[in-house]
Amino acid sequence: MGYKKILLAGVISLFSVSCFYSCNKDNIYKGVVTVFRTNSDSSIVKIPVPNCKLVFGKDDFDAEIRREVYTDAAGKYEGEWKREVTLEIQASKEISDVMYVGKSVIRLSSGGISTREILIKPEE
Repeated sequence: MGYKKILLAGVISLFSVSCFYSCNKDNIYKGVVTVFRTNSDSSIVKIPVPNCKLVFGKDDFDAEIRREVYTDAAGKYEGEWKREVTLEIQASKEISDVMYVGKSVIRLSSGGISTREILIKPEE
């Protein structure tokens, strides 16, 4: 009879720990954005764009949601938000005296990492 109590306590503990872990995990919403451009002859080759400015959201968004950041050396930005949200993304970078721009939308939701690729082109 004693082993049943120990087994029950173990099952309850395991359930509690897994519930606590999953609850904490759901509070973080991850997004990964990679920025590319085409080469000068406009072929399909995607070239990563390092140090590209990304603006998530609009000016009137909550400071926890809206952000201005830059891509890393591989043209990538990885971020975490504290709530589920859909955000517009604006990408821009000056390359050889030409401003390149692009836009996209990302939906940050629980249960995984949201990814988006943005292709920037010369501004018209």
